[in-house]
Amino acid sequence: MSRYLKYHARWQISSVVMLAIMWPLEHFCNLPIWLNLPIGQAVGALIFWRIDNWILNPKEGKKS
Repeated sequence: MSRYLKYHARWQISSVVMLAIMWPLEHFCNLPIWLNLPIGQAVGALIFWRIDNWILNPKEGKKS
């Protein structure tokens, strides 16, 4: 259950991060959503790669 709660919290945080990336691209660069979304997803993947690994692959012997 603890891993689920961490993962759920990660998804909530990622929505704020994605908004911070995607809103300026739409507002200032006038990028269409079909281009804005993959850019935001790529940046989000770079940011959350290590966090996802930490949540989904806990060290052996450590309770999660």
